[in-house]
Amino acid sequence: MKAITNLEVANRAAAAYQRKLLEALRRGEKAFEDEKLKADLEKAKAKPIETYSEYAESSVTGRELDRVMN
Repeated sequence: MKAITNLEVANRAAAAYQRKLLEALRRGEKAFEDEKLKADLEKAKAKPIETYSEYAESSVTGRELDRVMN
């Protein structure tokens, strides 16, 4: 479940970045850069990757997903 939560956070960060980008384009800015927002997005994207990797590395029996889903 932690991986799903981290993925949701990453998706919200991506949506926030996209909103800011679209707002800038509407204002006529052609070279939009928000370093803090971009760094936040990259950090948020790394979390679910890390969590999924931990899960995959810990898989031993092949029944781990069943335990998570039930």
